[in-house]
Amino acid sequence: MFCQKKYRRRRKSARGPLVGLTFLVIMVTGLALGVGVQYTALARAEISLDSARSRLQELKRQADWLETQLASLTSPARIEQVATTKLGMVRPTEVREIEKPVPPVVAASLVPPAEDRNTEGGVLQKLVDRLSQGIQRAQAKPRK
Repeated sequence: MFCQKKYRRRRKSARGPLVGLTFLVIMVTGLALGVGVQYTALARAEISLDSARSRLQELKRQADWLETQLASLTSPARIEQVATTKLGMVRPTEVREIEKPVPPVVAASLVPPAEDRNTEGGVLQKLVDRLSQGIQRAQAKPRK
């Protein structure tokens, strides 16, 4: 019995090289897919970065335009033009007459009682008379 076992040949398994080759193919395919995924992610990141850069350039142009607008709108010449044309303001050196209606005033109410009058030269009486005359002229003056 011992002799028969000794001379028996072992069969080589055909699975050994096939398993190794299959494992190698799977590994190479997995690596290729991993590299592909990485390149895809990189391409997406580059597209996103390009989009962000173009948006940044657009915002910079808009900020420059807004700064220019702010400078032109806050210039003293522009403010003066708007104040004179739209708001009807005048420069401090210019004088514009505005007609203001004078309220009716009773002349007798301006004259103080006799005991309060200044008896020295009648200065207070002359002042009251002039004020009364001025009020009467203003009321008699025709309005435009």
